[in-house]
Amino acid sequence: MRASFLPGPGATVAERIDELKLHEIDLSDGAVLETNCVYIVPLLESLALPPQIVAAANPKSSTGRLDVFTRVIADGTRRFDMIGAGYHGPLYAEISPKTFPVLLREGSRLSPGALPHRRRHPQRRRTRRAA
Repeated sequence: MRASFLPGPGATVAERIDELKLHEIDLSDGAVLETNCVYIVPLLESLALPPQIVAAANPKSSTGRLDVFTRVIADGTRRFDMIGAGYHGPLYAEISPKTFPVLLREGSRLSPGALPHRRRHPQRRRTRRAA
């Protein structure tokens, strides 16, 4: 990929990859990811969230120490590392080494996973009462 992207509402990551990809790399035997290039990799995991649960992902601290930029993308999203309530589908990682090339193999762990949390209901927000 020449640059990062988000699929946006109604679009899948796979559709956007087909439109924007320059070439494909097979990770089954490992591949070297070059610096300052953007790679989109399908994750082995997928999600099936209940309607009231959203999820957020964070890169592992070791990827930051190695200066490898990573974030998670899901179909129809407008934000990186955020997966909307009720999402059912595949997940992808955007990977971009910044300082030196890295060797990546299928199954490498770059993100600790999506951490589900409840979406707050707008009418149930807590308010402080004056004493």
